[in-house]
Amino acid sequence: MRKQKRICFRLTAQRIVGAILLAASAANLTIVGVALDISSSSATPAATITLPTLTSTVGKIIVPTVTSTDTFTPVPSATPTYTFTATSTTTQTPSLTPTYTLTSTGIYTFTPSMAPCVPQYSWPSYLVQKGDTLSSLARAIDSTVYDLMLANCLLDDVIYVDQFLYVPRLPIATLTATPTKDLSTCAEFEDLNSGSVYKVGERFITSNTIITVGQFVWGNGTPTADGYAAVAARRAAGGFGNEMQVNNVNLNFIFDVPSTGLSILFGEYGGNLNINVNGDFLNFANFADINGTALGGVKISVLNGFGNDSGVLQLSGAIKTFAIGGQELWIDNVCPQ
Repeated sequence: MRKQKRICFRLTAQRIVGAILLAASAANLTIVGVALDISSSSATPAATITLPTLTSTVGKIIVPTVTSTDTFTPVPSATPTYTFTATSTTTQTPSLTPTYTLTSTGIYTFTPSMAPCVPQYSWPSYLVQKGDTLSSLARAIDSTVYDLMLANCLLDDVIYVDQFLYVPRLPIATLTATPTKDLSTCAEFEDLNSGSVYKVGERFITSNTIITVGQFVWGNGTPTADGYAAVAARRAAGGFGNEMQVNNVNLNFIFDVPSTGLSILFGEYGGNLNINVNGDFLNFANFADINGTALGGVKISVLNGFGNDSGVLQLSGAIKTFAIGGQELWIDNVCPQ
């Protein structure tokens, strides 16, 4: 039987040192490889390595100590996402309401509106004397200014000497001395200034006769307040001196006492005409159209009046109220009987 051959290794100090060197070399190669791998990556930090110093001492084996100092710089793995939260602060300016302060230094006079006037023909008439005022007359007869204005169709409290006024009773001092108006006096407009103009709502006095200017009514029944009455001397009505042009108004005659008749000179030159006798109203085209008719209990007679001519209007009967108007009308010598 064949004996196995024994292989023996002799361990010597030289061989031990060589083994250690070999192991150290292998470790060095591994560390270097790792370092190279780390440096090749942008995400791996650099490493600083201190290699050991091998020292050989006879009879001793000194195992080296490996010291490694690593410095790492972290690299973010992803691009960061930033989220912004906007905070809005709104400042609202409140709207302003302007405040106005009105300062008035004017002096205002208010005239109360009056009820429609109703001439009081049943009252006695009083002739205004020098020094009379409507206020003093009202106190003397125990009445009021307002009542006297309504009874006489006055637009204000102005009265004139020798003016006749309807009063509820006569002052005691004038009971036996009240003059009576001469009914033969005609309204001839001679006491008015030529060129004078009167509009709706105004009043004037001529020959002691009060005349108020009222609205006119056109042929289609529409009233108008835009007309006027004017004093002129053109002999368009067939008289002499001043006469009254009546243009889209009605003239209301207020007589002191009821008359038994009335005559008027007229000239008509276009448009329609109005007449009102004792409260009865008529709208017509020519004076000849009402010849022979009765209005307000009064008979009417007309000479001429066929349009674009002059003539005479005659009324017979008790006349308490009377008004006449036209668009292109002229009148003169309005004479009560």
